[in-house]
Amino acid sequence: MLTTLLPGLREFRTPLAIGYMWLLTLWLAFHQSVPDRDSATGIVADIYQLSDAAGRPGSLAAITLLAYIVGAITEVNSNWLLAAINVVLKHIPRAKPIEWVTSSASANLAQFVRTRLAPLRPAEAGDREELEARLWEIIANDRDQIAIRLQNSRREMYADHDRLAAEADFRVNVGIALLGPVAVLSSHDPYFLFSLALPIWLVFRGLMRLRQSNDVLAQALVKDQADSSGVTAFMEELAAAAQAS
Repeated sequence: MLTTLLPGLREFRTPLAIGYMWLLTLWLAFHQSVPDRDSATGIVADIYQLSDAAGRPGSLAAITLLAYIVGAITEVNSNWLLAAINVVLKHIPRAKPIEWVTSSASANLAQFVRTRLAPLRPAEAGDREELEARLWEIIANDRDQIAIRLQNSRREMYADHDRLAAEADFRVNVGIALLGPVAVLSSHDPYFLFSLALPIWLVFRGLMRLRQSNDVLAQALVKDQADSSGVTAFMEELAAAAQAS
């Protein structure tokens, strides 16, 4: 039963945590502009009345729901963030892109790619480096499908991937949301700029955890515990082109 509940709790914690972070940012930025209960008018007075009617438990539930909605809207996919960072790094001289897997998994995938292309004769292979690069790109773009197939074939292995991916999303999103309070506090006291290290470190650790979760998918593909329709289609395309020639 616990294993059934945990994925749901992981889905809930990230938007809730970052939603509270953004609400805290708004409170830090504008709380001095909000009138108190006695002088409030209009919609602010209505909110005070609604809070009185709902009581503390009801008010806390409403704030929690609002935090979850805000978090669900602002949540960032870690893979998208990694892709965006690599787009920026491409325009920086001497900067190297961040691979979507760790170095050990990258070596295993490189061997997998070479093994798949090895049966091709030189005339069929053409520019082998270009074919290897294309196959790498196909595998990277096929991660979601590999994860789905892994869920059907190796549930324990998929659970490891899902746990690591959820931790990555949590760290990345909390790090990004934490920039809000840090920015507001820094506008009042420049010394808070030193605290920028914390959200940046959280995002970095989240991306490293993301690579570990992708390692599980790479391992599953290399060991034939999950397949990729993109890889299969690509190899069939090469075979058909060889027969046509």
